[in-house]
Amino acid sequence: MFKGLSRKLIVIMCLFSVALSSAIGAIGYNTYMNAIMKRYEEFAVSVLRLAHRFIDPNDMVECFVTGEKSQQYHNTQISFNTIKETTNITFLYFFTPREDRMVYFINAYTSAEVAALGENEFIVSLLNEDELPAEIFEKLMETSADIKVIPTMSGYGHMMGAYCFVFDSTGEPIGILASEIDMSDINYTLRTYVTNVLIGATMIMSVFTYLTILYFRKKITVPIQNLSESADNFVNQDSEKELKPIISNIKTKDEIETLSNSIEKMTVDMITYVNNLTAVTAEKERIGAELSVATQIQASMLPRDFPERDEFDIYAYMLPAKEVGGDFYDFFFVDNDTLAVVIADVSGKGVPAALFMVIAKTLIKTGALNGMSPKEVFEAANNLLCENNDAGMFVTAFMGFFNIRSGKLSYVNAGHNLPLIKRDGSFDWLKTAKRLFLAGMEDTNYVEEELMLIPGDELLLYTDGVTEAVNPKEDLYEEPRLLEAVNNNPDLSLKEFTELIKQDIDKFADGADQADDITMLTLRFKGGKK
Repeated sequence: MFKGLSRKLIVIMCLFSVALSSAIGAIGYNTYMNAIMKRYEEFAVSVLRLAHRFIDPNDMVECFVTGEKSQQYHNTQISFNTIKETTNITFLYFFTPREDRMVYFINAYTSAEVAALGENEFIVSLLNEDELPAEIFEKLMETSADIKVIPTMSGYGHMMGAYCFVFDSTGEPIGILASEIDMSDINYTLRTYVTNVLIGATMIMSVFTYLTILYFRKKITVPIQNLSESADNFVNQDSEKELKPIISNIKTKDEIETLSNSIEKMTVDMITYVNNLTAVTAEKERIGAELSVATQIQASMLPRDFPERDEFDIYAYMLPAKEVGGDFYDFFFVDNDTLAVVIADVSGKGVPAALFMVIAKTLIKTGALNGMSPKEVFEAANNLLCENNDAGMFVTAFMGFFNIRSGKLSYVNAGHNLPLIKRDGSFDWLKTAKRLFLAGMEDTNYVEEELMLIPGDELLLYTDGVTEAVNPKEDLYEEPRLLEAVNNNPDLSLKEFTELIKQDIDKFADGADQADDITMLTLRFKGGKK
């Protein structure tokens, strides 16, 4: 049974046969028509040349002037009649154009036409008139050729005619000689020829189409159908049962057989791949579940409650580039009046950075709660992080002790981005003494600096995931744009302020993937404790 591909092949071959038969018919029609037309044109011209020999131009002029028929005129009439009788030309006549009429000098008749008209009627009276074939006259005037072959359509039918001027002894034209062949026989012959060609071509193409379809069905469509059914059977097997490759017994000794062998091999490889993929997928699901737990654990390690106190407001935001990240922030009281604020960025991303982040955060917070100053905290944490740091990881960090009663801020910068400080209603960079990042080199000395905040001042801490955000053109967000963004929204709540900065980063990124963790922490001093 023909299915799918076979049906399409039948339709294509039938259309091809119709198109080829039509093309053969059209080419044959044009070739045959040109040959027939050429032959009839030559015939009309030869009759015209023959008739021209029997015309005496001076006698024709004299007959026209006197209105009497001379013996020469009668001889010419008889010669024309003989030519028409022997050549079967449709019309042979000699005329002169006058305004919109033509005046006959001579019009040839056959013996049958004479018998039909009667002895006294067959000879046309001199100067008999008829409608002027203006098309013939105009085309004769347009060309310099002695004889012009012109197809015409008139009340006499579709004619192929040959025409030429007849000149007197002085070189003046006295009339036009015409020989015309009825084209109805030609048209019938052409139609018959085209019909026979089409019928023959159609029969030949039908046989060719049938044999071609049988060949392609045996060599292509049936083997491909078997391959399709085999592949479908393989796909629809019960996944809980042992999958066995389906071997198609195709021996066509061509690309189809090669394809069959390839599909057989692909089936075996697919089974192996599916088994491996199942194991890998299960492993990925396990790792994904563990990473999800790790994300929750990391999020729970960072403060998520932001108190609104009379002395200050604080808000922080972190968005890892992967499931877990190396950025972290922290804030906590080391005593009743001192709030510690920390922001840090571990080198790298993902699980290794997150593990190093946990260690760094724990060391920094433990040191601060044990009564160390910011300088001492960083120096102690640095030495501990350097121990057994075979992976060569490091941490940039900023830590400040903020006295909520006096507004005094004591801070240390370990290779971190410069903070932004808001004073007198606008933000600017807080210049700090940068030192080497943590875990870079043992016994690094850090510099502790101080700053007095007054009510209304704000401190913005951030990681380089903010300033190094990229767009599809790989341009960086950079510090100037950040400074412009914070100064465009200075008087909002800290949460709204942070969200607008993040929106500006997203607008700049324009859909580009996040390249690094993004973390921000903002502290606003409202006034000393009463």
